[in-house]
Order: sequence, then structure tokens, then C-alpha cells
Amino acid sequence: MSIRETHRSDGDGFIPGDWWLVCDVCGFDYRSSDMKERWDHAMVCTECWEKRNEQEGVRGIAEKIAVPIARPVPDDNNLIKSWTNSTYETFETTDSQITEAVNSAGNGSARSNDTTVASGTNYSISSTLTLNSGQAPTLITGSSGSADGTTLGTLSNGPNTINFEADSSTYLYITNTADSDYS
Repeated sequence: MSIRETHRSDGDGFIPGDWWLVCDVCGFDYRSSDMKERWDHAMVCTECWEKRNEQEGVRGIAEKIAVPIARPVPDDNNLIKSWTNSTYETFETTDSQITEAVNSAGNGSARSNDTTVASGTNYSISSTLTLNSGQAPTLITGSSGSADGTTLGTLSNGPNTINFEADSSTYLYITNTADSDYS
């Protein structure tokens, strides 16, 4: 290891075009011909100069996605297109929406039309119930003639979501066992 002076000696005179600079790392005086600009723009002597690490300062570049929505949701993913009334006294629908269902005596039920659930498939039923009076309806799976399958759940006033895995290929029924009035 050598010891260097931090100032110029008397023998170091003026050389045109080769001025004195101070190394930004070690602080010693060097001629400009002995200095280099480092990757971080610091002026350093040849002993303090280091090559830039290739992994340092890697800048991520945002990728341009060719397709804005790679997996669009289908416009109509509602499997129930309509309902068929079985025993409600008043049962009105608009497409898949039940706009009025009234049952004042006995059991009331309606079956999904044109829709069967497939065994082993997961389903999610989302609905909003407006219960005007009486009993809230229950969703049950069943065969084409009766609601004799699995009880999926009783709807409550307001938004509802029922998730289930179908145990057999069946229809969906909405039923009541007491007086009801809902939409």
C-alpha cells in the first residue's frame, strides 16, 4: 500500500489541457487525463473506477397488452331463461325475473324452463328478493315432475347468493309451503 499526498507537490506545474481534478471517491488530486467518468456520473481516478454491475438499475418496461380483455365475460351468463308455474295462484315473469308470485293457500312452486343443472358442476345463483308478505321462497332441485331433490336454501329479503354443486341432472324449483307474496 502506498501513501499519497492529498495536495499537489511543487513540481506539478501547469500543463495546458490537462487540468487538476479531485476524485469523487478517494478525494485525491489527479490530472484530468487520469480521471474517468463512472456509470453514476462521478469523476473518479483509474483506481476508484469500477464497471457498472449489469443487474444494477434494471428498469422494468411496461408490456403492451395486445388484447385489452383477454377473457371477456359473456354478455348473458344467466342459465335460467324463464319459469313455468306449477301451483302459485298468481305467477308472472319477465324473461328470467319473477315479477310477482302469490300463494294464499297450500304449497306453491315453479320450475325453471329450458335449464337443467349437470351433475358434478358448480353453480352460483344470485337474486334479489322483495318479500311483500308471508313466507320467503326456498330453492330446491328436482326432476321434471316434482321438487324432490336437494334443498339449496331459503331466500331472504334483499340480495341473495347460493353456491352449490349439482348432485344429479335436475331442474331448479322455487317453492313455498305457506302463504307468500314476493317478487
